[in-house]
Amino acid sequence: MSASSRNIIAAPMMAALVLATSVRHAPATTGGGTGAADTSLALKLRNPLADLVTVPIETYFEFGSGSRNARSYSLYVQPVIPLELTDDWILVTRTIVPFIHQEAAAAGERDLTGIGDITQSFFLSPSRLARGWIVGAGPVFLYPSATDSDLGTERWGAGPTAAAIRQAGGWTVGALANHIWSFAGDSHREGVSTTLVEPFVSYTWANDFTVEFDSESTFDWKQDQWTVPLTAGVSQLVNLGRQSVNFGLDGLWYAEHEADGAEWGVVLTVTIVIPR
Repeated sequence: MSASSRNIIAAPMMAALVLATSVRHAPATTGGGTGAADTSLALKLRNPLADLVTVPIETYFEFGSGSRNARSYSLYVQPVIPLELTDDWILVTRTIVPFIHQEAAAAGERDLTGIGDITQSFFLSPSRLARGWIVGAGPVFLYPSATDSDLGTERWGAGPTAAAIRQAGGWTVGALANHIWSFAGDSHREGVSTTLVEPFVSYTWANDFTVEFDSESTFDWKQDQWTVPLTAGVSQLVNLGRQSVNFGLDGLWYAEHEADGAEWGVVLTVTIVIPR
């Protein structure tokens, strides 16, 4: 996958999905047996509709791009800030800032290093469960912030985004989706029309250890191209003094990708929970 395509679809969605559920969303009961407590912080860190301030930092190491089997390194800083609007509604903001180094994938191309396009999502979420589901929806925006034209689109974009999540007995299942259309920017650059659909499932034990799987599948309507990465891994919540930090390690394999896209990779995630 090219660096610009990754920025358009906001590829590191799972780091934002490894966030926090509101205590108001979570049932006020605890699971028995091997299941995690429904109100445990580790379980709350599985939900994109957060009522906790978190800073996920996700690092992608990807391999096998193009004819030169090039490597790429991407660091995504993704602060998540919830705003309590009323007793019944919260607004969750998530901003994804990418820092990218990508080796030349073919002869005659150049290495790329810099900041990519920033994406920002807003989820309006009711405080109460909707038939057992946590739901949220709102707009997503694409900002042409790339420091190199080949690392971004040079287009402004916007569209809808939504998420639905259900948690019970240590399990978290759900999906997140968005679509971005370009509406302004450099008219000489190709427009943006990209859909993302990400199903995810995880299980969290009482010792705050989690196993997870997701697929950030995207479709580029301009290129008629699917990108289907399959990600599976583990994470552990730890307390460093009074600071809670979640560490994650995932393997990544692309079932479908662009002609010069990466074949596989490794993802390291550190999620810092900010006390409120």
